[in-house]
Amino acid sequence: MYYRVAVLFVAFATAGLFVAQATRSAARAPVIESAHAHEQPYGMIQPNGMYSVATSCSAASCHGSGIVKQAGGEYTTWMEGDPHAKAFGVLYNEVSERMIKNLGRKEPAYRDASCLKCHGVDEDKQLDGEKLDDRNHSEAVSCDACHGPSKNWIAIHYQPSWKAMSDKDKFERYGFVPSKDLSARSLNCAACHVGARDREVNHDLIAAGHPRLSFEYTRYHFSDKYLKHWVEKVPNPDFEVRSWFVGQVASLRAAVDLLAVRAERASRQNSPWPEFSESSCYSCHQGLNPDFPRSAGADRIRPIGVPGWQVWYLSLAKLVPQASQMLFQGDAISSLTALENLRIAMETTNPDPAKIAKLAEKATAELDAILARFQRGGFSENLSVETFTRLGGMIAESALNANRTALKDYDWDFAAQHTLALTAIYHGTGGSSGPPAIAAWKPALLKLRTAIAFDSKSKDRYDSPKDYDPKKTYEAIRAMYDLTHNAKGDR
Repeated sequence: MYYRVAVLFVAFATAGLFVAQATRSAARAPVIESAHAHEQPYGMIQPNGMYSVATSCSAASCHGSGIVKQAGGEYTTWMEGDPHAKAFGVLYNEVSERMIKNLGRKEPAYRDASCLKCHGVDEDKQLDGEKLDDRNHSEAVSCDACHGPSKNWIAIHYQPSWKAMSDKDKFERYGFVPSKDLSARSLNCAACHVGARDREVNHDLIAAGHPRLSFEYTRYHFSDKYLKHWVEKVPNPDFEVRSWFVGQVASLRAAVDLLAVRAERASRQNSPWPEFSESSCYSCHQGLNPDFPRSAGADRIRPIGVPGWQVWYLSLAKLVPQASQMLFQGDAISSLTALENLRIAMETTNPDPAKIAKLAEKATAELDAILARFQRGGFSENLSVETFTRLGGMIAESALNANRTALKDYDWDFAAQHTLALTAIYHGTGGSSGPPAIAAWKPALLKLRTAIAFDSKSKDRYDSPKDYDPKKTYEAIRAMYDLTHNAKGDR
């Protein structure tokens, strides 16, 4: 039985208050290019290349066998049950029409450049040498959107010589994204589900009705609503734990790089600053119930009155160096100094955008080096139950204050991320059928899921944790801490 946390999308109940500001970003923002002179992981789709239609892959002898969820039926599976295949169609619905009206835009959503960036193979790219039209867009997020522009590799990717080629060569010589590599895969997912230099969901779009982007890779990968057209071929039974961890780093990298773009734009006074979507939504959008004091007992981790910066993606960042040593081969990773400096600078009352842009570039380089190291070193194999128990103990401990008497941060995003992390370890090691030491986590995880759940009775399209009680979350996290530590507090 799976009990994954179903959250991640929310629109503000007070969105109407911000619609008047929506036109401030109606014009298409210029793309800020980055030199990225540092080491980068390979696999991020390049903004150039010749694209093919998805039907190029649909022959019965290729990927269109008609048999869902089997090798040779990838195209069929994508068409039958992959939400990406329906991404363009939603631009015609009532919600999209209302968003466009709220934003004051003239073009409908299905022709709006900012929408097409992620809801289709975007209109700036070329398809068979010609400009894309609505017919091609109707394929939505199709094969080339994730695997890379295929004109250079479509005729050779089934040949024996292709299989002998390294992932890095396939990418650098032909532009083929090595989707079996978790770093490359997660980075490409994050380009739309978090944001990138040429695409973003800002506060204006959220206020107009777009879902908040709070991406958790394993939540999507292991969702029973996501019919995957591939089978993972990895030597490790604990694949979910690895994919959770790589997804964390890749999503954080995308968020930091997007901040660099926004800060650079703001330094030229071309956009609002700070961009509200960088902040934790529930720092402001929360109930004022006196029975649920949100900060009592928590560590003072940011100045009073300052919302947390990217709490969703940053909550577990300090564990990255130590956790990477447990899960991956290779050299040790130093502490994320540039990232911490960036967080401190952002969590001030008036961050300087020019300074932030430079700090974000340094933090991006720091995270790129980690993802590139994963690609060089690969998974560590045959990890023990003790390793995963220790990792769970690290996560539980990081959620508590110094005295273990309250949560370190009462922000809902903080609690949700720790819940998802512990859940990934639980399921990745077998769940209730796994090792007894981790199967015993089940009651505490169920309490955590209940503690952070949205109001199931709400009729709103997007809900919020308005009744979130940090005390209940603390009790469940404390139970997890006790399960992973001995009486002396040692893991």
